Amino acid sequence: MANVMKRRLVDAQRLARTLGLRRGDLAHAARISAATVSRGARSQRSQEALREIRDLFDRTTELFGGNSRHAKIWLHAPNPELGFKAPIQYLIEGRLTVLKAFLDDVGPV
Repeated sequence: MANVMKRRLVDAQRLARTLGLRRGDLAHAARISAATVSRGARSQRSQEALREIRDLFDRTTELFGGNSRHAKIWLHAPNPELGFKAPIQYLIEGRLTVLKAFLDDVGPV
């Protein structure tokens, strides 16, 4: 069942709202155009990038006991461990590997 859920299309506009991002910022993070985000980003490449971002947010939410509101607050707050840069900035810059490594080190909050 989990594999079926992973294959469902990621709604780019909904993901942008969930993360508190402008569509253009999500597009930059996913390395796709803002127009592609607006049209639904249905290509395989777009969906893979969006899934990776969604999975990162899901993982962050899990660290906060399933509380997506707390995860979103954490993503947007400057973090001293990241040079007082908000984690969402790393996401926007497409530096998901930095965030993944950080989350590995942090563990449950």
